[in-house]
Amino acid sequence: MQQYRIPTLWMLLITVLVTGGCSQGPDQRLKELAKSSLEQQSRQNEAAAENNRQIAETARELVQADANAREQLLRSNREQQAEIQQSYDRLDQARDDLERERQAIAVQRQRDPVVAEAIRFLGLLLAALFPLGVAGYLLYVLNRAGPDEAAVSELLIAEITEDEPLLLPSAPPRIRARNDQIR
Repeated sequence: MQQYRIPTLWMLLITVLVTGGCSQGPDQRLKELAKSSLEQQSRQNEAAAENNRQIAETARELVQADANAREQLLRSNREQQAEIQQSYDRLDQARDDLERERQAIAVQRQRDPVVAEAIRFLGLLLAALFPLGVAGYLLYVLNRAGPDEAAVSELLIAEITEDEPLLLPSAPPRIRARNDQIR
């Protein structure tokens, strides 16, 4: 803090006048003038000291406000950095999810043709085996035939091969002519 100082010459003059011990007349007036000058100087010093105190207080408040503003700025900056980091983390997670999905699609693209080919192969195999299965079933059923069925089969074969069938209506002349040519 800066304080007003009384110039050395004034102090010397005031000291000489106060302690000088001259006569009471003009010296008394000089003493009173010196005394009032000292009081005025003292008031000025006190006012200057008060101003300096107020300036110092204001400077402290300004420094405190600046510190608070900087702290708030740092806090805000940290919050923004945290939000940015969270955004980066979310982007990284989304990128990882996208990469996993891409890999799954690639595996599926490789597997789908294999599965389709296997289904097609099984369809063709079933289509080829079906007639064989039907023929096998018919052979099984025919071999399982009992004595009645064998007799019916012989009768039908005989009826078909006869020139004049007994059970079946006679064949039209055209079919008969063809049968005769075959024999």
